[in-house]
Amino acid sequence: MPLPRWQLVAGNFLAAAISLLGICTLVGLLTWGMARLVDVGLSLREITDGVLNLWPITAAFGALALLCSALFHRRALAISIPAFLLFGMYLIDAIGRASEDLEDWRHASVFYYYGSAIENGIDWIRFGGITLVALVLVLLAALAFRRRDIYT
Repeated sequence: MPLPRWQLVAGNFLAAAISLLGICTLVGLLTWGMARLVDVGLSLREITDGVLNLWPITAAFGALALLCSALFHRRALAISIPAFLLFGMYLIDAIGRASEDLEDWRHASVFYYYGSAIENGIDWIRFGGITLVALVLVLLAALAFRRRDIYT
């Protein structure tokens, strides 16, 4: 049965988002196990908050990759553009933390909004904001894919 293109995009994003949540869960369990093994003072709650807080960022960059794959006919661009932006935003945040002169640039990085969930718990407003960005990127991907000429 033929599927509307938006369902294909939404299904791909949903599958990726669930897979990313599973990976975050696995990382959390491994981190908790290692913390217990080496007697690090991290509670399961702190580890859960820290790892769960990764999910919106991973979903947003996954949605960006989906948008790039809908816009461009090259797999390399769909992978390299989100990877470049991920690295660039991390670099902007790191440099902004190190230099008071460049601290205002941190607002351009998604990592500024990530916060420190292990220390302060999850900031649900920022969590929701980054998730909303991911959903907007998926919507844009669905619109772009709807207009894309598909060829082999």
